[in-house]
Amino acid sequence: MKIREAVENYLEKIYIEIHKKGKVRQADICSAMHYSRPTVSIMLRDLRDKGYIHIDEKGFLSLTEKG
Repeated sequence: MKIREAVENYLEKIYIEIHKKGKVRQADICSAMHYSRPTVSIMLRDLRDKGYIHIDEKGFLSLTEKG
């Protein structure tokens, strides 16, 4: 899987889970994508650093305008 494709897959899954549940945390993404917590943590940190997502003080994810 190419890096760009992986980023798109994560962003799409975050979008879907937010619309299904309202609020989404890392654990929800791990469960939905069947990936380990460390794997998801690395990608979420990268997405945050690139400005695609915001992670609030309680660990909830949201997409930015860029994401």
